[in-house]
Amino acid sequence: MKIAVIALSVIIALVAGCERPSRGDSFTIMSEEELLDEASEIAFGKLTEADDQMEQLEEPYKTIVIVYSAQGIIDNGGL
Repeated sequence: MKIAVIALSVIIALVAGCERPSRGDSFTIMSEEELLDEASEIAFGKLTEADDQMEQLEEPYKTIVIVYSAQGIIDNGGL
C-alpha cells in the first residue's frame, strides 16, 4: 500500500510539473476587459471566416457573438 501511494505521489508530481511555464517565461497578465476584447475579436473573426453564418461557428464562438450582439442592442435601448 505504501509503495502505491509513493508511486502515485511521484506520478502526480511529474505530471503536475510537465508543460508548466517557468518563472522566466514572459507572459503578460490581461485585465478582464483586455481578455474580453481579445475573445470578441477572435469570435467575430471566426464569424467573418464563416461568411457571417452563425450555424457554422463552434459553440464557444457563437456564445461570445450572441452575448456581444445582445449587449449592443441592450446598451442602445433597443430592448
